[in-house]
Amino acid sequence: MHGDLVWFDPGVGYVLPGEVMEYHRLGQVVTVQAVVNGETYTGSILVSVNPYRMFDIYGLDMVKRYEAQLLGSLPP
Repeated sequence: MHGDLVWFDPGVGYVLPGEVMEYHRLGQVVTVQAVVNGETYTGSILVSVNPYRMFDIYGLDMVKRYEAQLLGSLPP
């Protein structure tokens, strides 16, 4: 996975091409770096799954709260 070319959404309204710089399988953390017009943008993606216990964060009310919000405008 390291070095793979990917498309990712950095929260600017469109996707950017990038390269996987780091991949940590245990926590499913992927760090992607993009270079556009000489400027570098690095974003991290965290995927976490807990199949053993349900939390309120999985409810429709929480999904609606974060829907159509800018990245980082609400707490994680």
